[in-house]
Amino acid sequence: MPDMKKKPAATVTEKTSAHCQQRQSFRIPLKFNVLMASQSGISGNTSQAHAPISKRKVGLGFIRRRSQWLWLFFGSITLGFCIFHFQYVPAEGMRQRLLPGEWFLYQQKYYQFAMQLHLMTTLTSSILFVFQFIPYIRDNYRQFHRVSGRIAFILLFIGSMSGITISQRAFGGSMSTRSASLTLAIMTAFSTFKSWRSIRLRRVNEHRKWTLRCAFYMGSIISVRGTLLFTAIATMWLAPQYVVFRCDELDFTMALGAARRNVSVLSLEAKYPACQGTRALAVVPVLSAFRGSYEEVASVLRLSFGASMWLALVLHAVGVEFYLNSSAPQESKARQSTSKEKTT
Repeated sequence: MPDMKKKPAATVTEKTSAHCQQRQSFRIPLKFNVLMASQSGISGNTSQAHAPISKRKVGLGFIRRRSQWLWLFFGSITLGFCIFHFQYVPAEGMRQRLLPGEWFLYQQKYYQFAMQLHLMTTLTSSILFVFQFIPYIRDNYRQFHRVSGRIAFILLFIGSMSGITISQRAFGGSMSTRSASLTLAIMTAFSTFKSWRSIRLRRVNEHRKWTLRCAFYMGSIISVRGTLLFTAIATMWLAPQYVVFRCDELDFTMALGAARRNVSVLSLEAKYPACQGTRALAVVPVLSAFRGSYEEVASVLRLSFGASMWLALVLHAVGVEFYLNSSAPQESKARQSTSKEKTT
């Protein structure tokens, strides 16, 4: 019989190398299959991990539903306010609808023109601002967004300057009214400049924040209608208050109030003896009372308007910062997800 020699047993090193070669042979087709599946559109675990996540939009291009509802709420109020107050632009509409005691000032051509210019510029600018915050328009009609934004800022600047002119005599021209109007003009001008500067430097997020601040500061004029009632009640509740009127202004206000209320005109000298004779520039104190005569209602408004402007401005300044801080975590998450998508 031939010699049957036993083959030497494979060493541990040879077995390990053979096993590694076998595993390597199976890895190549696995990678190839995954690559082909991702190119052909078949979803797999590996391809889904690196696929870009599309943000779902709820309407008008908004990503968050809260932002959409806030835009609908504030935008509808702003549009309604602006459309209604276009009735004040003609002189006759101004005479019929101005608050008690104010038509005496605006019957003068200089202040009447300043008021009309203020209304036309600020109301048009506010309407343009409403559409500036629609993401669908901003993303799909960028040229319209740029042009309308520039027009809105220019109109706002003109309206602020005419508003400062009016505030010297509006509602008695008190120091609180003048200072509140000047502060509002400075805040809107500064936020407008920062917004324009940010977009020139391609800082879109800062541009959005400063434009929001500017819009909220402008909206404080709408809230004055609510804070005026609060401040008027608060001032009258403390103690009886008096406001000084000129005799010629008081005579005109009493006659206009009688015509609006369709009542007989009381004699100026009988109710205010200090106005007897031809002393048109003499001044007399008038009681502030909501349920009183027409000039007494005008006295309430003059007493409370400056404080109501300050209160509305503070509320809007705090409110916009609260909104920006509450939306900051969501914005940071969005920026992080965007940076991850770019790196992958």
